[in-house]
Amino acid sequence: MNTAFNTRSCRRCSQKKIRCDKAQPCASCIKSASECVFPGPDRAPRRKKQPLKAQLVSRLKSLEKEVQNLTEKLETVNHNSRRHPQPAEKSSAVNGERGKLFVDRGSSQYINHEVLVDLETQAIQDSQHCKHRLEKAKDESETQEVPSIGGEHKMVPGNGFLFQHSSIAVFLSDFYPNSVQHSILWDLFEESIAPLTMIFHKPSLAKTLNGAAATTSPDDRASEAVRFAVYFAAITSMDPERCKHVFDRERGSLQQHYRFATEQALARANFLQSHNLTVLQATILYLTCLRGEDDAAFVWAMTAAVHRIAQGLGLHRDGTYLGLNPFETESSEFRAIGTQVKVGTYDTELPLNIHDSDISLESKSFPNERYSFTDVTFCLIRCEMTVLIRQLRPDLHSSTGGRGEDSSLDRWVTATVIRLALARSWLIAHLPDGMSAAEQISSTALSHVRSLRQERLFVTAIEVLEFAYLLETDPRTKQWSWVFEGYPQWHAAIFVLRQIGVGPQTMLTDRAWAVAFKVVTRWRNNDFQKDGVTSELVSHLMEQAAVAQGCTWDGGEIKDEPQSPPDIVS
Repeated sequence: MNTAFNTRSCRRCSQKKIRCDKAQPCASCIKSASECVFPGPDRAPRRKKQPLKAQLVSRLKSLEKEVQNLTEKLETVNHNSRRHPQPAEKSSAVNGERGKLFVDRGSSQYINHEVLVDLETQAIQDSQHCKHRLEKAKDESETQEVPSIGGEHKMVPGNGFLFQHSSIAVFLSDFYPNSVQHSILWDLFEESIAPLTMIFHKPSLAKTLNGAAATTSPDDRASEAVRFAVYFAAITSMDPERCKHVFDRERGSLQQHYRFATEQALARANFLQSHNLTVLQATILYLTCLRGEDDAAFVWAMTAAVHRIAQGLGLHRDGTYLGLNPFETESSEFRAIGTQVKVGTYDTELPLNIHDSDISLESKSFPNERYSFTDVTFCLIRCEMTVLIRQLRPDLHSSTGGRGEDSSLDRWVTATVIRLALARSWLIAHLPDGMSAAEQISSTALSHVRSLRQERLFVTAIEVLEFAYLLETDPRTKQWSWVFEGYPQWHAAIFVLRQIGVGPQTMLTDRAWAVAFKVVTRWRNNDFQKDGVTSELVSHLMEQAAVAQGCTWDGGEIKDEPQSPPDIVS
């Protein structure tokens, strides 16, 4: 037995990972009767570090690429920030809100949960939870169908009840117009709807609706909802006589036809839970064109739902803060300004004064603003008026639509609506805060307005009625009267009638009576709530005003009238 000690453990002890006394042979090998072999005096070879080095290099390259991408985005944001000058103190967050917009396969979802926002952006996008949420929303809008009695009749739970039926979606291809009717309806939409409702980018919409399958059911539920919403809007804008002449059907019948199809398409698209902007656009167009007697309350309630859906899509945040491209940013800005949106809850900029043709999905930079009348001028004026009114009194609500093309008629309509909006805003701004319609004619209200140059208020209220009546009845605006008729100016009418009934009879009261008689008669026939409180109040005031004018009011006719009301000076 060799008692020399070795500097290293024998091979058997190394393999067994046991303590070796380093004798020759060692005690462990003697005990197990095994051969004891010691390695040579050289150092053991180092483990190869190549896999770790390769992993480190890979991570460094990934970080370099990420830094490069962030640098490019920063340069893009700095370049785009020049399109909308920002105050130095303005933050990119809304009232301290921090959020991110996640986009996947045509759907988008805005997340402002602090824990999620604080995570790495790449980690969030790669997380299965967020992808599952987006894919689930997409799958529900495309494939969630429950067969029902009738074979092809299908049902999407959770959406159809809003439309007063069980959402039994019949085979919607039966509701599609033929190619000739499709062309007529599209022309009507371009002529009468698109100029007043800047909801869609017209070139993109035309490409979607006028493709090879323009009159067949598309695979995309969102496109189907938009298509029927466009048809419904076009029919709504038509004159009844013209509709009968062109389609050989009553307008009311066609409205019901396409309204039902639109509601079915929206239900099939799962519009309440959808994260698809196109579905939201179709919903807004559908609500905008509802003009039935019982639709006012429904539209009012649904507007709040649309507001929430829009927030879920991140429309209350400016696209430059969310890393959107120019087209997506401008598309969001076309829709993000509304009277229900409160100051401090959004940072969406006003849209650029450009034509639809100036920007596309492929645009890499923002186009230069035009200093002339464009497709968005009318809408932009409405947005600017809304922002201005909010700054003066946050609770005011505007009732004008938006549009613009380079023509004298469009400029005249724009100017008229501006004058109407300014007059209405000035009138309401000088009435006591928080007054109801009844309170506006009380003695307290009257004593308040007398101190604010009552005659000037009276003239302003008359102008509001004259402008409103002119927009509704002028032959030049006949194609757009469908939208103007939806906003009767009852505040001004109540104020004017009260002044006629209690004030001295002058040339000004004669002018007021001429327009008041015409607008009240017209609006009572078209108002959504004929038996509502406002209607009863106006009837009572009309009776008083008629007595002051030497005649009587019988709910719609003037009796014992000494002379017909004079024409309105336009």
